[in-house]
Amino acid sequence: MITDIRREGGERNEVKRGRYTYNISYTFTLPNGKSVNGFTRRIGSAVFLKADGKSKAAVKYFTFFPYINALEQDTKPGFGQLILFAAGCFLIFLMNRRKKEVAKKTL
Repeated sequence: MITDIRREGGERNEVKRGRYTYNISYTFTLPNGKSVNGFTRRIGSAVFLKADGKSKAAVKYFTFFPYINALEQDTKPGFGQLILFAAGCFLIFLMNRRKKEVAKKTL
């Protein structure tokens, strides 16, 4: 259930004008009846709808720790995730490589 949509700050400092960052809060109920809250961020235009408390969205979460969760539409694999994964692998490789020792000349 979408509980709140709030515009964060002012207009984004981008070339394309009229774009804002929105915080979208949601609540979902676990099979045992416990409610868990979460939120996500979206970039959108100046026109947005207020949350009416009736909008529903699918949420994915870890069963062993439901506080790590995301809207289902944010979990779909895409090109952006592939780039972040490749950058992460590159940084891990870069930080863990062995440094070459330079032989010192003695005179």
